[in-house]
Amino acid sequence: MDKYRELLKVTNEKFLKEIFPLLGKHNLLVHYDGMIDSSFTKILDRLELQKESINEKVLKLYNHMEQYKSLDTFDKGVLRDLVFLIAQTTLGYFEIFTKYLSYAIDLEKIKYSNRKHMYGSIINQLGDFTSGGNLVFSKDGLRKFFNVELRNALGHDDWWLNNNAEFTFKEEDGVEISLNIGEQMGDLAGINAIVESFLEQYLAKFNSLLLDKLKSERPELFDYKN
Repeated sequence: MDKYRELLKVTNEKFLKEIFPLLGKHNLLVHYDGMIDSSFTKILDRLELQKESINEKVLKLYNHMEQYKSLDTFDKGVLRDLVFLIAQTTLGYFEIFTKYLSYAIDLEKIKYSNRKHMYGSIINQLGDFTSGGNLVFSKDGLRKFFNVELRNALGHDDWWLNNNAEFTFKEEDGVEISLNIGEQMGDLAGINAIVESFLEQYLAKFNSLLLDKLKSERPELFDYKN
């Protein structure tokens, strides 16, 4: 998983440099004690198990490609299961981050009035947020960084396998996107890093005692930067 850890680190560095400081600077964060509830660590345990299974299958795929240089003779069932598992795990992290956005962002300040907390809609409102008459974020950049199009495809169950057994979906403008396993893993690492990085920075700001406890008891939650 060395490559995966590299991807985690890259996303974390960008998040800490370009996104989270602006949330704090413009007072867009609110204190919410329920960020870590009774089921949170259990869900994270499940996601870690899913990632272990993904890693096992990726290793089989890597070893096969090293030996045969082609996917033609690779077990198609394993390949499909890998695509499905990466998709499910990625959605799991998106769901956690949707919760973070719903409770940790000052929705009133960004003029978000939708009763149902929607991932893409909250990102859009953050992208429209202004301070002193100027946009704080690049809306398109924000949507790309938080991978809104992929989240919508996963959340709406609006994706399929193409003829090459690749994860495929259509963006809002109708452009069809197909992701190979490496690209899927990159997207998984991206949202994985965002979830863990946001959690650490948020707790550092509002609940340092809980952060210290988690770092002591669950250090794997913060392995995105190692």
